[in-house]
Amino acid sequence: MSSLHHRPIHNIENTIHLFVEGKFDEVVLNLLLAGCAVDVQPLGSCSVLKPVAHSPFISKDDFFLIDHDQYPYSSPFPTKLIWNQRLITWPKRELENYFLDADFLIQLPNDILNASKEKIEEHVLAICQKRLFFDVVEFVLKSLRMEMRKVWDQLGPVKDRCHKRDDALQALLNMEDWKTILKTTNQKTEQDEIERRFNDYHILMTGDSGETLTVGKGHWLSMISGQDVLNELVNNTGIFLNNVTVNDIAKQLLRVPNVILPGDFIDLRNTIKQISKQIFK
Repeated sequence: MSSLHHRPIHNIENTIHLFVEGKFDEVVLNLLLAGCAVDVQPLGSCSVLKPVAHSPFISKDDFFLIDHDQYPYSSPFPTKLIWNQRLITWPKRELENYFLDADFLIQLPNDILNASKEKIEEHVLAICQKRLFFDVVEFVLKSLRMEMRKVWDQLGPVKDRCHKRDDALQALLNMEDWKTILKTTNQKTEQDEIERRFNDYHILMTGDSGETLTVGKGHWLSMISGQDVLNELVNNTGIFLNNVTVNDIAKQLLRVPNVILPGDFIDLRNTIKQISKQIFK
């Protein structure tokens, strides 16, 4: 926490301090929120931002924006920004997922992009199809890790304060918590339960369209690893010209009219403006 509050950023008066995960987030958010009373800085991964966001020591003007990649998806599927006090979560898995939309990418100028909307969709679909089941498995494992972590977090303490070695060891060995953890672990790792989770995530991603992804069906475009897919799209498909980078693409697309920007981008900007007015009125 001390490193956060010794940043020179807090010398800026009447400014929202928005902490994000990485450099790409910083590039996008600085462009998106240009003209707002906001200073954007990368702070680290989601695992760093989440506990800091819920700390009682943060300032009233500190906010934290994270990807959805630390949360397993479920039904109903999130369609809007998720606000939890100072913590804001994109509904898509990663910020890069917004840049996989062919309607958005087709706004790029011809000296950067050499492809039709249909060709963009074809490449995105092909890349996502290759990694579909890898990501399904990732969601299964992620959901299990989160649920088991909650169980382990409830472990202990021992009921009696022991002053002798043997008494302390026996109290530890005889804790009822071990039975609870073993029972829960056995239940969640049964093959039927693992298969159920696999099928649920597969259906959520594909819209129950089988093993083949379909544009406009299922939530795969929001749930796939956007960072990996966007990097492959930019670096390995040949549809982008002049050694363009992911950051170059973001800088170009954040110049388009508001009506073309993703709705979540507009919602974030409008909400930040409202919060700024409330805090600094």
